[in-house]
Amino acid sequence: MRILAWTIFLLQLLLSPASAGQECIVGMPELKGPQEPLPECEALIEEAYRRAGMAVRFIYIPMLRDFAETSAQVLDASAGRTDVAAQGNDNIVLSATPLLKTSLVAYTVRSRPGIKTWRDLRQGKVGYLRGDMTTRNLARENKLRTTAFASLEQGFGALRAGHLAAFVTHTTFLELAESPHLTREFNASPPLYTGYFYHALNKENGGMAVRLSRIFDEMLKDGTSEKLLGRYAFLLPESEWGAEKAQDATPGDTAHKDLAPMASHR
Repeated sequence: MRILAWTIFLLQLLLSPASAGQECIVGMPELKGPQEPLPECEALIEEAYRRAGMAVRFIYIPMLRDFAETSAQVLDASAGRTDVAAQGNDNIVLSATPLLKTSLVAYTVRSRPGIKTWRDLRQGKVGYLRGDMTTRNLARENKLRTTAFASLEQGFGALRAGHLAAFVTHTTFLELAESPHLTREFNASPPLYTGYFYHALNKENGGMAVRLSRIFDEMLKDGTSEKLLGRYAFLLPESEWGAEKAQDATPGDTAHKDLAPMASHR
């Protein structure tokens, strides 16, 4: 059985459309605005592909389109998605080693009672960032009424204007978009979800997931990820993600962990 498993694994690598020497196209979220780059995240992913012997080209597009085009095999991969975002989508394969940790927080005006659970959000309309499939899926699971916004600024603006009961988003998005200041006038709930962002490949490139998982793990252990992320290094997964986890995990195996709330480190 072990020989058969390795044979299948090697065939996946050889038959994968994005093989060594080819250029892979990776979708990146427009968190800062249209075509605004996230250089630290690019450096992290680019180094992993370089170690795998592949070039990478980044395309900044809206998150909803990024997810759809990765699923439809227009893009080779999406920079990062949570296990909840990819849940039920057989066209997406997640790396086993996570890239960044994250929490979902509900923001409300200070005059509103504090939010502690998803159930507390059922009395009004909840906003979220369009393409944030984690919030969308969890909101649907909890039977919430939602409205999607094209940017963090629009979402918090609608909350300020009284059009929303709450705006739910990733703390990681706020950090990468350099927008923690948007939340200062609002109450923040305890984390409603804690987890990780994983590199997400379309199923045709699924054979790359194991290889990239091991490389991401190596980069965590040898300090490369911390060096490349620089001021965002506090978003990296804890060191408990060891080599044995990346080695034993299969593509899409994304063990969920509880995380403490994250505060801005700037």
